Amino acid sequence: MKKLLTLLLALSIMPAFADVKGHVGYTSDYMWRGTSQSLGGGAFQAGVELDYEGFFAGAWASEVDFGDDSASLEYDLYGGYNFQVSDKLSMSVGVMQYRWDDNDIEMVEEAFAHFSTPLVDFQYAVDTDNSDNDYMELRLKAPFVDVVGVEFVYGRFPDDSTWKGLNLSKSWDKVDLGLMIMEDAKDGQFSDNVSLSLAYKL
Repeated sequence: MKKLLTLLLALSIMPAFADVKGHVGYTSDYMWRGTSQSLGGGAFQAGVELDYEGFFAGAWASEVDFGDDSASLEYDLYGGYNFQVSDKLSMSVGVMQYRWDDNDIEMVEEAFAHFSTPLVDFQYAVDTDNSDNDYMELRLKAPFVDVVGVEFVYGRFPDDSTWKGLNLSKSWDKVDLGLMIMEDAKDGQFSDNVSLSLAYKL
């Protein structure tokens, strides 16, 4: 937790000309692309992002637990460009690096493209070193539900392994609340793959 807060403080010293947003939060299970990164346990998380005339850059960090004495913190760095294709279609392209506080775990770098419409989000990520880690994700939104945000998520890897999930979310002025119900990419089971998250927007 101390490492995460130190990283967030360092990243909060940003240029005044950019639009800066950030958050701190907690999740009951840090799940990423169909697999828990915290062995089903909780994790504190934080992130900061700068936006300037379509360009964006940011950092995000989370506690992790891989069941050994390796990494305890993941920190991701990313940047790219976001633009509006039409009234109902936006697109962003960029690169992202995944790093851990353990030199034995190699950094992972991805190039990504993300398309967003009022009903559908689609993302494709290419691992710059290993095509076996390429990834695509489709999110179907339910805008007709006014009380909470509803998303159906489908993710797929090159080896044809997939995962599916349901995201429910509710936002207030400074607080985001989320619930994820996920089918694990490894065992294909929904049991014990429910995560509740709470974030405070800075």
